[in-house]
Amino acid sequence: PQQALFWTDLDLWAMQYVGPPLVYGFNKIGSNCGAISRHCVGQLNNSIFWMSQKQFFMNMGQGAQVIPCSVWDAVFQNLKSGNDANGIPYTQRIRCAVNTQFNEVMWFYPSLTSTGENDSYVKYKLPKPTNLNCLII
Repeated sequence: PQQALFWTDLDLWAMQYVGPPLVYGFNKIGSNCGAISRHCVGQLNNSIFWMSQKQFFMNMGQGAQVIPCSVWDAVFQNLKSGNDANGIPYTQRIRCAVNTQFNEVMWFYPSLTSTGENDSYVKYKLPKPTNLNCLII
């Protein structure tokens, strides 16, 4: 609770205030788990969830942990790559959405058959805080 998290395209970092005058410390708390887009991170039940270039991750306070996903190939092998006409990567359109009423985290993404807009999503339903089930719709 006393830190800010920063994602690069490769790693996850934590920033903590050290003391005056405006001194902060940075610690790498996850390697090879960088964010795939600016809006791919969500918070649910005091846990942070995000999508990287090759996996889904969560941080429950102990650092980055891989979320096992039985539909990994249906998501990551169907993800549109490349850039649009303005040179912006299609992956920058990936968005995370949290549904607290049903205890779900979702990522919307452009598939290979899309025009570049988000037309698919993958959903994690958390029936219990420690048990994750992966669904694709």
